[in-house]
Amino acid sequence: MAIVQLVAPRAILLTPANPTVESPPLAIDKLTGRITIRIQRPTTASPLNWLSSGVMRVGLLVVLDGLEHRCLGQASGGVKQVKGVDAPEYRLTWLLTVFNDVGILRRIGETSRTSYVAFIRLRRLAGRIETNLLGVEAESSPASRIMIA
Repeated sequence: MAIVQLVAPRAILLTPANPTVESPPLAIDKLTGRITIRIQRPTTASPLNWLSSGVMRVGLLVVLDGLEHRCLGQASGGVKQVKGVDAPEYRLTWLLTVFNDVGILRRIGETSRTSYVAFIRLRRLAGRIETNLLGVEAESSPASRIMIA
């Protein structure tokens, strides 16, 4: 199992004048089984300029031989707590498709004939969002090689 940082940490600003941030195409391994995007959330200690009225759509996109596959989430600002503790980050994790190919499970990337890339897309839905992208990681490993009857 290998974990690769696809996008380095960086500041993000989404406003009505600049509503979308999108990465360039990101090369991913054909055995990629999981992609995770991590975004800093406001906390009591680090409030950021991201109020609860600020909402963004978070997208992980994989393009396989020209066909786009999407995993979408939505994050809102303001301090959020989980079991009484400030949640320091928002995570969107996508477990990529595994399929049965004549009784053997394979990763979707293993079917690529021409291209296999990923993108991230952050789109403002409401308010002003000022935060930090903490990173985008991809984890590669072979699909389980169990036989399907």
